Amino acid sequence: MTWLGACAALAGAAPASALVHCVDTAAELQSALTAAAASNADDTIRVVMGVYAPTSVDGFHAELDAPGDLDISGGWYPGCIARLRGARSTIDGQGSRPGMVLLGTSTSDGHLSISHLNFVNGLSDGIHAGGLTANPYVAVRLDVTIDANRFAGNEAVDSVNGGGGGLRTVADGTLVVSNNAFVDNYARNWGGAALLHCQGLLARIAGNTVTGNEASTGSATSAAGVRIGGDCLVEVANNILWGNTGLDLALYAEGVRLYHNDLADIGGAEAPATSIGNVQVDPQFVSAANLRLQRTSPLIDAGYDTPIDGLTAFDADGGPRVAGPHVDIGAYELDRLFSDGFDPQFSPAS
Repeated sequence: MTWLGACAALAGAAPASALVHCVDTAAELQSALTAAAASNADDTIRVVMGVYAPTSVDGFHAELDAPGDLDISGGWYPGCIARLRGARSTIDGQGSRPGMVLLGTSTSDGHLSISHLNFVNGLSDGIHAGGLTANPYVAVRLDVTIDANRFAGNEAVDSVNGGGGGLRTVADGTLVVSNNAFVDNYARNWGGAALLHCQGLLARIAGNTVTGNEASTGSATSAAGVRIGGDCLVEVANNILWGNTGLDLALYAEGVRLYHNDLADIGGAEAPATSIGNVQVDPQFVSAANLRLQRTSPLIDAGYDTPIDGLTAFDADGGPRVAGPHVDIGAYELDRLFSDGFDPQFSPAS
């Protein structure tokens, strides 16, 4: 499958009990979220390629009152029969409101999955993230997967609760954050890129690129990149955490295992229980606007091939997660067909 020729991946069949919502306007997206929140069935929301700006001060929002899975994905062609490889739909807070806020309740139970979306220009002046908030309550039983998204230019500015500029999420079960890019996000307090909390079984933070984020005043002890807290088995593998203003990674959970990450500054209240294969090197991005790796990057084929629960099948662009002898570090696997630096560049709306 190549990037050229509008390479479309046919969608897999949804479960028989699932309700599939195909949306191509902001109003339809909010309506689908509202319907899914009250549904006892497994719901799938497919967002057609385009830019979606919430009109509510709460952003696109829902309280997941009923048990069941909810899968939200972007990058779909009109009609939602197929997706374009690497494409995303954009949730744009327009610098005035959060992008998306999905709240769990005491009756929530299931799996919440968010993929192939851009969260850009979100702004929160309360407890929620600027970009995406997914189940911020510890006592709510939900597994959460955040995969192959981009978070850019989001802010959480509240002086008391301003945590998670790009992403804020809690899982009282299993938390997976994989193959995402976080760039130029800001939080007033903790987690300029992401504020993550696991209070259940497992947290797997793998194959993300986190750069250019900031928290608080930018002091050396600020969690400018990713802040991880909670009480579960936490594995952090194959991530680029580099060039953030403050700590790249802040640990507030015991027993964290670090494998083959590229990070300069680590801190927090806890030391990692295991630290193997981690490096501190310039990732050699193609450019400031293109966070893919140059073919000379020392992070190519330098990753950890056997993380807990295994590697994902695809990277942030929808290509094979392993294209060489070993997995690459970061969200983007080097595409040998496009290793000349002419890969499509990142922009918040793409």
